[in-house]
Amino acid sequence: PGAAPDDPASWEARIRGIRGAVTRFVPEAEQAAAAERASAEQARGRAYEEAAAAAEQARGQVGGEVSEALAAASAVAGRRAAELAPGLASQPYGTAAWHTPEPIDASMPPYVRVGTLEVADTPIILPVVGTRGWQIWADEPAAAHRLVQNTLLRVVGTAAPLRVRIDAYDPRLVGALGLFGRLQ
Repeated sequence: PGAAPDDPASWEARIRGIRGAVTRFVPEAEQAAAAERASAEQARGRAYEEAAAAAEQARGQVGGEVSEALAAASAVAGRRAAELAPGLASQPYGTAAWHTPEPIDASMPPYVRVGTLEVADTPIILPVVGTRGWQIWADEPAAAHRLVQNTLLRVVGTAAPLRVRIDAYDPRLVGALGLFGRLQ
């Protein structure tokens, strides 16, 4: 006090005082920062755990609702398949209906079952009567062959004798088409 502001000793004393105060404050500030960091990391960990639990709960709810919707849709598809493809035309292979004699109607079923979706055992049916035909596209020729073979077996198995007529068109002439098959 009372020293001139330009006095170097005065400035040095002030700087030492500030340095002493800061030196005492630094450990306390470091401790406070470490405590705040630890508290923030704990809060972040809790937030992650809560978010993960909420996400898992939401996945469970959505999964349950999707399962219920799939089951309902499958039931509707099964009933509709039985209406459109009556009798053996909609029954999966291997069921008791295929092993017991069933009177065959004189008419052709308008649709036949050609497969099953793996989801909830949902039948896949396709029209065979009243359609101009099918155009089959497949990644593998064997898959197209299996579809045609399955459909033909189903139509023949569910139709009255002499009621089935199959016309095949092979624009590339790679199949067995009588005399045209020899032109390969």
